[in-house]
Amino acid sequence: MNSIQGGVFQQDNARPHTAVVIQHALQSVDILPWPAGSPDLSPIEHVWDIIGRQLQRHPQPALTVPVLTDQVQQPWNCPTN
Repeated sequence: MNSIQGGVFQQDNARPHTAVVIQHALQSVDILPWPAGSPDLSPIEHVWDIIGRQLQRHPQPALTVPVLTDQVQQPWNCPTN
């Protein structure tokens, strides 16, 4: 992180990220303030939510990568309103 000029690290204050050893390692890094329990503002969180909902539509869990890929890629009727 220190090699990225003007870089700011963002972490979500999850319990493993607040451990003393991690805090010590990040002392020299600029960290974006992020209150614990704040809403997820990262777009990837929304993508994981959509994938999770897509997989919940199937009664059986995918046991192979091809089946998982098929389940995730099936068309999903998203509301347009």
